[in-house]
Amino acid sequence: MRVVPGQPGVAGKSAAFDGDSGYARIGEESGPHINSSRSFAVSAWARLDERPDHAAIITAQAGHDRPGFELYYSAAYGRWAFNQYAADHVDASPVRAMQPTGTTARAGEWVHLVGVHDTVADTLTLYVNGQQAGATKLGGAFYADRSMLIGAGSYKGGSVTNHFPGRIDDVRLFDRPVSAHEAQQLFQQRPVLAGRWQLDESTPTEDAPEGATDRTPDSGPSGMDALLHNGAQLDPSAAFMGEQGLLLDGKRAHATTTGMPFNTDESFTRYRGAIWMDSGP
Repeated sequence: MRVVPGQPGVAGKSAAFDGDSGYARIGEESGPHINSSRSFAVSAWARLDERPDHAAIITAQAGHDRPGFELYYSAAYGRWAFNQYAADHVDASPVRAMQPTGTTARAGEWVHLVGVHDTVADTLTLYVNGQQAGATKLGGAFYADRSMLIGAGSYKGGSVTNHFPGRIDDVRLFDRPVSAHEAQQLFQQRPVLAGRWQLDESTPTEDAPEGATDRTPDSGPSGMDALLHNGAQLDPSAAFMGEQGLLLDGKRAHATTTGMPFNTDESFTRYRGAIWMDSGP
């Protein structure tokens, strides 16, 4: 597959990367986009198809032996991260701003990431879905003078590896730090639909799990259909939008989803039978 453009994304279309050999290069081999020793910020939407057993780079600017920055999934920690190196040398160690211990990057979900390098504060900061997820002191950085890559990283004189298995959308590069408020705005511009139950159609359930009689589909990306229990039914008399609505008796009738469509420890919005992951109450 390598790279397939024109796939469904967050900001219109996205590119799908095979996680094996596909990647995109921006500019010529010797053409950097930003001076990685100065202040800058980078943002992107990304969705892992699966969590690989190696680092999965969303975007990076190449140096000779080490990149000037990487926005990526860390397989070693199972989290999203933003890093830089103090020197363009094979023995240089990465300095990471990373999600805190106890959090896990999840496959199959769109996530918005912002990495900020601030030379005044000498810090790296990572924002995940509009919220600060990690920050660390940097201690200096070098000027990576080669081109920027999307979907992979470049090391040791041009070897391309750490390919990203999934989709990447709306990559942005800033020649200055972005503030916490700006990082939140970048995320809020495009809230991600987590689930939607239009309650217009239903089908009989197979084997009637937990006494459910019918199911109604979830048109969101998680596909967590709702099961109707104890007399809950779809009826035109309950319609407000669409052809039908959910009719309940106020006693025992209810509906349950077939799984967890989103995590309640993250920000979300519920509106008329749909749920968006965002940063507003």
